[in-house]
Amino acid sequence: MFHPDTQIEMENGGTKSICKIRVGDETKGGLVIAVLRDAYTEFYWYGGVLVTGEQRVKEDDEWVVVKDSKNARLFKYLTEVGCDLVTDQHSVWANGFEFADEQVRI
Repeated sequence: MFHPDTQIEMENGGTKSICKIRVGDETKGGLVIAVLRDAYTEFYWYGGVLVTGEQRVKEDDEWVVVKDSKNARLFKYLTEVGCDLVTDQHSVWANGFEFADEQVRI
C-alpha cells in the first residue's frame, strides 16, 4: 500500500496521485483492474516513496519486501489511508521504482 499522495507513473509519461487513479486508467505498470484502500500506521521511505513495509519492490531484478530492504527507512508517527492498485501487468511504478501490485506475492 502506498501513501495516497504517491505519484504513480502513467502510460502517457505523466504522473497521477494514486488516490485519484480509477479502474480503467493506463499506468506505466499496466491497465488498472482494481483500486484498494485501507488504514495503516506504519510506512517506510523508499526512494522518495512512502509505502507500507509489506509492499514489494524490484531491486537488482529481484522482488524484495520493502521493510527488509537496506534502502528503506521506517517513517513513524503516521496513520493514513493506504492505496494500492492491481494492474494487468501486476506492476506499479513510482519515482522511477517498480513495485509489485497487490496481487504479487514472493
